[in-house]
Amino acid sequence: MPLQLPPTELQCLLWLLCYPNYRAATAVGSPPLPQLSATRRDRLWQQLQDRGFVDFEVIVTRFGIATTGRTLLQLDTSVLPVTPDEKYVLQSCRDRSIHPDQICHKVPTDQRQALIAGLAQQGLIRITQQHLGEIWLTAAGETFLRDECAPQGETPAVSWTLLSAYLAFMRRTDQTPTATRVVTARPPIPIGGRNLG
Repeated sequence: MPLQLPPTELQCLLWLLCYPNYRAATAVGSPPLPQLSATRRDRLWQQLQDRGFVDFEVIVTRFGIATTGRTLLQLDTSVLPVTPDEKYVLQSCRDRSIHPDQICHKVPTDQRQALIAGLAQQGLIRITQQHLGEIWLTAAGETFLRDECAPQGETPAVSWTLLSAYLAFMRRTDQTPTATRVVTARPPIPIGGRNLG
């Protein structure tokens, strides 16, 4: 029996089909289900990620030092078990909670999110605010939409735009030339004892 997704989750998947390579930043365009709060939408994306249908990046917007991180900074600086860039991040948030753009200028901006995530996993900083960045449809999500999706019900849950994106997706995934498709030939049907093959 095909998996029945709640209409809100299906709308989120179809929303991704409207973007190139089925990838979209949550800040781009109108979000799916604009009537829902950002927190509720993030929860929907998390549920879809748990099912394996999407993946996404998390962007930290505010963080502060944890007690462990503060203790680490008080140790002998020549033997700290962190890289110089990680040390700069810890020193930057030593006195207050900060945004990633407030980290010491010596830390490359394109590495800040990864450094913050690593330090948070080690328990050296605590993340106080974050949001979803880019979201993308996984191979499992594409397979579900192409082969298993069978919505049921009386009330239409998708807009014409989402339906159009789904139809375009189905056409793109069915681009196998007819000459290479496997066609199962049916045996001729005998009529009146004669084979009309």
